[in-house]
Amino acid sequence: MEHIYVGRKNGVKTQGGIYHYLYNEETQKLSLLGLEDVLQGFTYIALTYNRTRLAATGQDSEGHDLLVGYQLDTPDKRLKRCGQVRVGTAGDICHLSVNRAGTLLLVTDFVDKAVHFYEFLPNGAPGAFLARVPFEGKSTGYRQGSSHPHSAYFSPDDRYALVADLGANTVWVLRCQPADNRFDLVGSWRAPDGYGPRHIAFHPNGKYVYVLMEITGHIAVLELHSNGQLTLIELIFAVSPAYETVEGSLNAADILVDMKGERLYASYRSVQEIDVFGIDRRTGKLSPLGYAPTRGMVRGLHWGRSGVLCALGEELPQVDGGVEVFSVEENGAAPLQSRAYIVSPQAFNFVVY
Repeated sequence: MEHIYVGRKNGVKTQGGIYHYLYNEETQKLSLLGLEDVLQGFTYIALTYNRTRLAATGQDSEGHDLLVGYQLDTPDKRLKRCGQVRVGTAGDICHLSVNRAGTLLLVTDFVDKAVHFYEFLPNGAPGAFLARVPFEGKSTGYRQGSSHPHSAYFSPDDRYALVADLGANTVWVLRCQPADNRFDLVGSWRAPDGYGPRHIAFHPNGKYVYVLMEITGHIAVLELHSNGQLTLIELIFAVSPAYETVEGSLNAADILVDMKGERLYASYRSVQEIDVFGIDRRTGKLSPLGYAPTRGMVRGLHWGRSGVLCALGEELPQVDGGVEVFSVEENGAAPLQSRAYIVSPQAFNFVVY
């Protein structure tokens, strides 16, 4: 069984909050179990590596940004709210991540042009504010008039945090030293003008870093060195026939490496598909393997414990929000096969237990 927690925004058709779904791999059915917690102004959700705690962002009744923590290690996988703190952001939180040790929360705010570090306590509550790190920069493309960090991720060894800054067209590298309350900028890599870094995925070996460009759809393959410097290995663009009809941004959204480090998956909302690449384990380079159509405009990708690929499509005027589950095909023409789909109104982000 795959437990899927979907954050929905407040809307006409739904109450804002976290909803609990279940995927049964034997029957290949997705079902809604119910509303876990009301959380108005929901924007993002993140799960600890050991899957015992969960954090989410929302807003209080006065419109202030909130960071909320939950316990998840219950027999029925129900969420237990453990605490919340106001976050000193600018009202446009667009990403949340947890370090591998489960001790730090990293909040990215698109408008604030900064990331914010908070403690994550063992009891499931968000803890003290540690640091705000701002950025500066711009480029030539859409929404690139100033710095707009879109996401931030901890490296597998927790030594670094990498920030994808869509506006500054740059990936920033911060060295994490929480014991000294220091998060210093030690490296960066700038994409070609107008590309727009959005999300990042690490290879399991921690050496290779994959950056998805929201505007152009390219994927940068980078090497993260022990001193925090980044170097470019290659810049790749997999062209499917659908891309030829797109004008402007491809609205590339999420990127994910499989647990073996053998394949990479990237979602493109403008063409409603997931592209699949093979990974050369010696060099980190990518080779296109194919693509699969999606029912929705996929904003997020996560692995299920049974090896299925789960995708969340956000609700937009032209398409429903929903969750789709794919099986991974090792052989055959299609690298992914859709196995189940369920509509989830106002769906915006999710995690998979």
